[in-house]
Amino acid sequence: LRRDFEAHVAFSGVPVRRRDGATGTVLHLQMSGEPRFDAAGDFIGFWGVGWDVTADVEAARAIAASESRYRELFNSCPTPLVLHRAGLVIDANKAA
Repeated sequence: LRRDFEAHVAFSGVPVRRRDGATGTVLHLQMSGEPRFDAAGDFIGFWGVGWDVTADVEAARAIAASESRYRELFNSCPTPLVLHRAGLVIDANKAA
């Protein structure tokens, strides 16, 4: 990314973490931009957009933690457990 930035190449969907100065919370942003040049062809900066994806990142972490807890409970059950959907086995614990 640094190489592209220094080469003044367009970028898209770059994840950025920043701390909110007012609250101290970590914000997760996604940035996209393209280089801009003046009439002489000299690089003058990037023009782009950024959006806050903090809620998405936090939701993904919560889902991963929930899935981890489910897997731990599912596998620790001494009774064989097998989950079926439409006649196909989709999951089974270690006891199965």
